[in-house]
Amino acid sequence: MTLNLFLAIAASSMIPVTELRATIPFFLTKHPELPIWFVFIAAVIGNMIPNFFLLWFLPKITEWLHEHAAPRINNTVLWMHDFFVKRNRVNLIYFSIGLLTGGGIALLYALHVKTSIWYWAVGIGIPLWAYIIFKVAKKAYDAALKEKSIIHWFYKKVHKEHSQKFYKWGSFALVAIVGIPIPGTGSWTGSVLAFLFNIPYWKALSLIFAGIVIAGAIVTGLTTGIISGFM
Repeated sequence: MTLNLFLAIAASSMIPVTELRATIPFFLTKHPELPIWFVFIAAVIGNMIPNFFLLWFLPKITEWLHEHAAPRINNTVLWMHDFFVKRNRVNLIYFSIGLLTGGGIALLYALHVKTSIWYWAVGIGIPLWAYIIFKVAKKAYDAALKEKSIIHWFYKKVHKEHSQKFYKWGSFALVAIVGIPIPGTGSWTGSVLAFLFNIPYWKALSLIFAGIVIAGAIVTGLTTGIISGFM
């Protein structure tokens, strides 16, 4: 049982975006019988594991993306813009969104799902995702014209947003980016930045590990303080 929980905590901490920031509060509240150090260590180990592979894999996948995927993505984006926008076929997109929304609601009705939340989720969720995809597509089109591809645009944007921190604080900015538990930070982000700023593999791992420990300590402290405040 204890081993299964350890593995569950570690696996949960590997998930991008949430990482240990969500894992520690979840398991400390759901399993108050677990020692705090147990949850902390499992979460740190789990959060650290993906970075070994990310830092090794990113240079290889980036090379492949630039050589093979970027030109195809670029051509596809330009073709879609020409097909839907230049030829005034945007209504097809609106029709597809409406069809998906109506189909989703019809499916919920056919499955006898009575909870209104699901209808709201479908009715709002599909148009919202469509809007997000539209914004991403627009960025992709602009990037295809100006930056060769959306991949080049993404790397340039990330580098620009964080370059000042690295120029000011050096590689230890990586510790802060990983260690401060706010949206947009974390070890996955840290691995991408370590790659973009050419931080050596083992040095990047040590800095990311330090950031994970700091983030884990902050989240654990906040969580235990909140829990004790309600007891």
